[in-house]
Amino acid sequence: MTAKEEKIISVFMKDHRLLFEELYAEFYDHIASSYEARADKSQDINAHLKQVLKDFGGEDGMKKIVWGRQKAYARAYRKIVFSHFKTYFRWPLLMTTLLISILIFQLTQVFQPYWVIFYTLIATTGYSVLSGFRVIITYRRSCKTLKLPYKSSLKNEAIGYPVIWGSFLINIFSAMNLRELVANHFDTHGNLIIAVTVVLSTLYMVYFLAAEKAYKSEHKLKVDLI
Repeated sequence: MTAKEEKIISVFMKDHRLLFEELYAEFYDHIASSYEARADKSQDINAHLKQVLKDFGGEDGMKKIVWGRQKAYARAYRKIVFSHFKTYFRWPLLMTTLLISILIFQLTQVFQPYWVIFYTLIATTGYSVLSGFRVIITYRRSCKTLKLPYKSSLKNEAIGYPVIWGSFLINIFSAMNLRELVANHFDTHGNLIIAVTVVLSTLYMVYFLAAEKAYKSEHKLKVDLI
């Protein structure tokens, strides 16, 4: 395959919004392989790309396939996060989970449980936002420096669920006015409220740590895994 043909394929990829590393690699390999294995060797790269698009179901079909692949990668990366999450309930990382629980319990002895949960969510969500932006910006700069044809990675976008869950829970807490609810029932249900606080905050902190591990890992999914 000539450099000109590779350039034409790259333009085709950009035109169809295949700007994520995983999707770019997958579709580029598919197109390059099918072009080299084409039955009619007189078919040029432009004609072959038209045939590929037709095989994918045209523009609409291509969009559906791309969207489906994005969701598949997102599911696969979430599984990686969950696999890290489970390790915090096995030895030796179980000790980390227990230490987090003890710390949160001690905080509930000093501060109102509502605020322990709230600031746990605020701190971890805020850190996730800053960390996520840093990862995305660093990745884009790296792609630009290396003159790569893509500028983002589905891995970076799929694992940021602490931000989503944290924001969701904060909004739920505000909408339900849980601050007053906890204050009004603490005298009669104090032990239950503390237990819920410790469990919820611990689970969220552990999930946050699992997502951080997944972010920092060098793991790259293979196409056959999804």
